[in-house]
Amino acid sequence: MLKVIAHRIQLHEAHVYEIMSKPVLSVTSDMPIPFAARFLTNCSVSYAMVIENNEITGMVSLNRMVDFWED
Repeated sequence: MLKVIAHRIQLHEAHVYEIMSKPVLSVTSDMPIPFAARFLTNCSVSYAMVIENNEITGMVSLNRMVDFWED
């Protein structure tokens, strides 16, 4: 919504492609949480698709990873 307002685009005229994060990032299901969290942070993104066997199996958020972080 903020991108729509910032670019002065009428909401009813906006398309998802215009406001989505690009490129779409993905992580593998077996990627260690600290590595995935660093990857998302370095890319300034909060969410990523989770890929397993070349299929999307879910989404993961940076907040969720932080919640489960173990030192």
